Amino acid sequence: MADLKDDILNSEYKDRVLGIMEFKEKNENIMNLLKELIYYSSIMVRDDLFEKYKREIEVYKHWIIILSDFDLSSEEKIKLKASFLEKYLQKIKNEKLDIWLHVLLIEDIRNIAMDSRFELLDLLAIGNVIYDKGIFEIFRLTSVHKKLIIDILQKYVVAYVLAGSQVKGRSVESSDVDIYVVIDDTDVKQHTFEELKIKLMDLILNKAMEAKILVNSKKDLHPQVYTLTEFWLAMSESNPVIITFLRDGIPLYDRGMFIAWKQLLLKGIIKPSQEAANKYMTAAENALKEARNKLKNIINNLIIEDLAVAMVTSAQAVIMDSGLLPGDPKETPEMLKQLFVDKGILSMEYVNMLSEVWKMRKDFEHGKVNEYKYEDLMNVFEKAEKFISEMKNLKQIIDKENEKKIIDNYILIYEELKTKFQDLFNVEYKNYVKEKMPIEYNGLENLENDIKNY
Repeated sequence: MADLKDDILNSEYKDRVLGIMEFKEKNENIMNLLKELIYYSSIMVRDDLFEKYKREIEVYKHWIIILSDFDLSSEEKIKLKASFLEKYLQKIKNEKLDIWLHVLLIEDIRNIAMDSRFELLDLLAIGNVIYDKGIFEIFRLTSVHKKLIIDILQKYVVAYVLAGSQVKGRSVESSDVDIYVVIDDTDVKQHTFEELKIKLMDLILNKAMEAKILVNSKKDLHPQVYTLTEFWLAMSESNPVIITFLRDGIPLYDRGMFIAWKQLLLKGIIKPSQEAANKYMTAAENALKEARNKLKNIINNLIIEDLAVAMVTSAQAVIMDSGLLPGDPKETPEMLKQLFVDKGILSMEYVNMLSEVWKMRKDFEHGKVNEYKYEDLMNVFEKAEKFISEMKNLKQIIDKENEKKIIDNYILIYEELKTKFQDLFNVEYKNYVKEKMPIEYNGLENLENDIKNY
């Protein structure tokens, strides 16, 4: 068995292997879960597979191998899984190893979650770990934490979701485990919103520390708590944090709401409105004013936070006004480039400006820079003003284009209705109105002239 592990970890797949787990002793419940897992861990499951390989499935050890696929296209993911299975199923057969092989991509884990098969995800927390880059530790930690919370809050837990760098392929060994917990507050009457949030945060943070001790984990759980009301309002306003969490998060528990919202988001039904874009542009301007006030009083290095956030928020407003969902701040410069620079609408200067200021903010946050001089902050201030001014101009252009599309659509509908009317009554529309509705005819004439002039 060690030879197979060493072969895998020294193969062309070594950088993609996130973890290897083994199940030797299998009670009836675990056996049933492993059988269900086959539907996700194989490329294709034939109808006769479970009958044909009944003995092997029930007697052999089961190995679960998780592979990273964050950087791959859908086609490349299938090729990766197929080539890995082909190579190691042949090796297992040639060496007559009593192993049943499960291969899961991160995409498969997402599919398990979207199918609400949370018991299969909990399976990844209880096997014998042969090799782990941290993925199985995350499942152990979140599984225990989730159970501790649900045991106390029960039906009030709407969703428990894994998010952050762990689901984007950006995590490193020291990365925290970001989780979001959504709690139903719709029938809570004994506490104010603020009191409820404080109580929930205290409880969930305490259980996070308890879970870390129980699992003996080196990783820190970093929970974010949202009430259902709060989450819904943020989502309706296209809050980028919530939209990113909804888009990328992997539900480890859900009563049905989170997955439904995620499906609506992926189908493009949940999307930003112009009102939300306007709100973000206003927030950007307010943040800029706040930064100016701080600069007048005390030159504080925290001003870089306000300036960076103001720039990102204005960029996200423009992205939302284009009808797209804003990404997180790190993704925003690239989105600006693809949406506007590549189409010749925006100069690359502004994308570089945003990237530079956001990097300054992160350098200060991570301690790479201890302080910024007055001259540096004034330079950033000028860039922020120039950037937000350009975003406002860009938003006006987009608003005009959007308005034109709406008017064009109304004109098209109007012309179609005229044609249908004429086909139905066999009479020219304007003549009919002139004869039957002379009072309205002048209005119709004005409308026709406006359309011609447009």
